[in-house]
Amino acid sequence: MNTVELENVFVSITSILEHIENTNCDISNMMERSSTIIVKELTESKKDGFSQELLEAIQLQDIISQQVQAVSGALGEMQKSIDAYLHSVRTDHSILNQGMKKLHHKMDAALLEAKRKHDAFAGRTQNDDADECIEFF
Repeated sequence: MNTVELENVFVSITSILEHIENTNCDISNMMERSSTIIVKELTESKKDGFSQELLEAIQLQDIISQQVQAVSGALGEMQKSIDAYLHSVRTDHSILNQGMKKLHHKMDAALLEAKRKHDAFAGRTQNDDADECIEFF
Protein backbone atom coordinates (compact mmCIF):
# COMPACT_ATOMS: atom_id res chain seq x y z
CA MET A 1 0.00 0.00 0.00
CA ASN A 2 1.51 3.34 -1.01
CA THR A 3 1.46 6.55 1.01
CA VAL A 4 -1.52 8.06 -0.83
CA GLU A 5 -3.65 4.93 -0.30
CA LEU A 6 -2.68 4.82 3.38
CA GLU A 7 -3.50 8.50 3.73
CA ASN A 8 -6.92 7.90 2.14
CA VAL A 9 -7.62 5.10 4.63
CA PHE A 10 -6.86 7.41 7.55
CA VAL A 11 -8.97 10.20 6.06
CA SER A 12 -11.87 7.72 5.82
CA ILE A 13 -11.33 6.66 9.43
CA THR A 14 -11.39 10.27 10.63
CA SER A 15 -14.60 10.85 8.65
CA ILE A 16 -16.19 7.83 10.33
CA LEU A 17 -15.00 9.04 13.74
CA GLU A 18 -16.47 12.47 13.03
CA HIS A 19 -19.82 10.87 12.13
CA ILE A 20 -19.78 8.82 15.34
CA GLU A 21 -18.90 11.94 17.34
CA ASN A 22 -21.82 13.84 15.79
CA THR A 23 -24.16 10.94 16.59
CA ASN A 24 -22.85 10.83 20.17
CA CYS A 25 -23.49 14.55 20.49
CA ASP A 26 -27.08 14.05 19.32
CA ILE A 27 -27.55 11.22 21.84
CA SER A 28 -26.15 13.38 24.65
CA ASN A 29 -28.50 16.21 23.77
CA MET A 30 -31.49 13.87 23.70
CA MET A 31 -30.49 12.30 27.01
CA GLU A 32 -30.16 15.73 28.63
CA ARG A 33 -33.52 16.84 27.26
CA SER A 34 -35.16 13.60 28.37
CA SER A 35 -33.72 13.90 31.89
CA THR A 36 -34.86 17.51 32.14
CA ILE A 37 -38.41 16.57 31.13
CA ILE A 38 -38.56 13.63 33.53
CA VAL A 39 -37.28 15.68 36.47
CA LYS A 40 -39.72 18.50 35.63
CA GLU A 41 -42.67 16.10 35.40
CA LEU A 42 -41.73 14.38 38.63
CA THR A 43 -41.31 17.70 40.42
CA GLU A 44 -44.69 18.93 39.20
CA SER A 45 -46.47 15.73 40.12
CA LYS A 46 -45.87 16.55 43.81
CA LYS A 47 -45.73 12.91 44.66
CA ASP A 48 -44.33 12.13 48.10
CA GLY A 49 -42.17 9.23 47.04
CA PHE A 50 -41.00 7.59 43.87
CA SER A 51 -40.66 3.93 43.05
CA GLN A 52 -37.30 2.24 43.18
CA GLU A 53 -37.63 1.47 39.46
CA LEU A 54 -38.11 5.13 38.59
CA LEU A 55 -35.09 6.17 40.65
CA GLU A 56 -33.03 3.41 39.02
CA ALA A 57 -34.15 4.55 35.55
CA ILE A 58 -33.04 8.12 36.30
CA GLN A 59 -29.71 6.84 37.58
CA LEU A 60 -29.26 4.68 34.46
CA GLN A 61 -29.91 7.71 32.25
CA ASP A 62 -27.16 9.58 34.08
CA ILE A 63 -24.75 6.64 33.65
CA ILE A 64 -25.58 6.38 29.94
CA SER A 65 -24.95 10.10 29.52
CA GLN A 66 -21.56 9.80 31.26
CA GLN A 67 -20.58 6.83 29.07
CA VAL A 68 -21.55 8.67 25.88
CA GLN A 69 -19.38 11.61 27.00
CA ALA A 70 -16.48 9.22 27.70
CA VAL A 71 -16.80 7.73 24.20
CA SER A 72 -16.84 11.26 22.74
CA GLY A 73 -13.63 12.07 24.59
CA ALA A 74 -11.93 8.92 23.30
CA LEU A 75 -13.07 9.64 19.74
CA GLY A 76 -11.70 13.18 19.98
CA GLU A 77 -8.31 11.89 21.12
CA MET A 78 -8.24 9.33 18.29
CA GLN A 79 -9.04 12.05 15.76
CA LYS A 80 -6.26 14.28 17.12
CA SER A 81 -3.76 11.42 16.89
CA ILE A 82 -4.73 10.51 13.35
CA ASP A 83 -4.69 14.17 12.27
CA ALA A 84 -1.17 14.55 13.72
CA TYR A 85 -0.07 11.39 11.91
CA LEU A 86 -1.55 12.58 8.60
CA HIS A 87 0.15 15.97 8.98
CA SER A 88 3.45 14.18 9.61
CA VAL A 89 2.99 11.86 6.62
CA ARG A 90 2.10 14.76 4.32
CA THR A 91 5.08 16.80 5.52
CA ASP A 92 7.45 13.85 5.19
CA HIS A 93 6.08 13.08 1.73
CA SER A 94 6.57 16.69 0.64
CA ILE A 95 10.15 16.74 1.97
CA LEU A 96 10.87 13.42 0.24
CA ASN A 97 9.51 14.73 -3.08
CA GLN A 98 11.62 17.89 -2.83
CA GLY A 99 14.71 15.82 -2.03
CA MET A 100 14.05 13.47 -4.95
CA LYS A 101 13.68 16.43 -7.34
CA LYS A 102 17.01 17.86 -6.16
CA LEU A 103 18.67 14.45 -6.46
CA HIS A 104 17.25 14.01 -9.97
CA HIS A 105 18.54 17.44 -11.02
CA LYS A 106 22.03 16.70 -9.63
CA MET A 107 22.13 13.26 -11.26
CA ASP A 108 21.13 14.73 -14.63
CA ALA A 109 23.81 17.42 -14.31
CA ALA A 110 26.43 14.81 -13.37
CA LEU A 111 25.44 12.62 -16.31
CA LEU A 112 25.64 15.54 -18.75
CA GLU A 113 29.07 16.50 -17.40
CA ALA A 114 30.27 12.89 -17.65
CA LYS A 115 29.05 12.63 -21.24
CA ARG A 116 30.71 15.96 -22.10
CA LYS A 117 34.03 14.76 -20.70
CA HIS A 118 33.69 11.41 -22.42
CA ASP A 119 33.00 13.07 -25.76
CA ALA A 120 35.91 15.48 -25.29
CA PHE A 121 38.32 12.69 -24.39
CA ALA A 122 37.23 10.60 -27.36
CA GLY A 123 38.29 13.45 -29.63
CA ARG A 124 34.80 14.52 -30.55
CA THR A 125 33.69 18.08 -30.24
CA GLN A 126 30.26 19.51 -30.48
CA ASN A 127 30.64 19.56 -34.28
CA ASP A 128 31.72 15.89 -34.39
CA ASP A 129 34.28 16.77 -37.10
CA ALA A 130 36.64 13.90 -37.89
CA ASP A 131 39.51 16.36 -38.35
CA GLU A 132 39.43 17.50 -34.76
CA CYS A 133 42.12 16.39 -32.36
CA ILE A 134 41.78 14.88 -28.93
CA GLU A 135 41.32 17.53 -26.33
CA PHE A 136 43.63 17.26 -23.32
CA PHE A 137 42.75 18.60 -19.91
